[in-house]
Amino acid sequence: YLSLLLALRELFHRNLLATIEKRFQSDALAREQQVTFDTAAEGIALLREDRLVKCNRRFAELVGHPVEDLPGKPAWTWHPSHEEWLAVSEDCQPVIAAGEVYRRVLRLRRKGGELFWGEISVKAVEPANPERGAVWMARDMTEQFGTEAALRTSEARFRDLLSLSTDWYWEQDRELR
Repeated sequence: YLSLLLALRELFHRNLLATIEKRFQSDALAREQQVTFDTAAEGIALLREDRLVKCNRRFAELVGHPVEDLPGKPAWTWHPSHEEWLAVSEDCQPVIAAGEVYRRVLRLRRKGGELFWGEISVKAVEPANPERGAVWMARDMTEQFGTEAALRTSEARFRDLLSLSTDWYWEQDRELR
């Protein structure tokens, strides 16, 4: 009887140590994943039933809210209006239900009401189970759009100068064509 108790104690001790070791490994992996999530360059948000469940710091920065204030907020909060959110939501549903990625450039709203252009991509966590939610990724397109507008203005100015010139103008490639 005593040897059986000692064997059970040893088995219990080994199982307990293995469980604790797995727990430490799991906690370390969760911390690494959280660091990756929080330091991503794009905004990432998990939505379920049109409410934000979790987001990273970059998403909170984009929409101008503290990270801790966003869980539970309705998704239309960072859209210009509830109607625009409904249009985006209806537009993306068939795409994500098919397991595809929905992409679009649209206006988004910061906490103070300022509008900005953002590029979003949305993918269902599990298309067959919409209750699991969807992951939304967003990035601010304001700087890129500003750069593209400045380039268009510069190109137009260059074309205008060329059209006013009496000199000949031509371009050649490396083979002098």
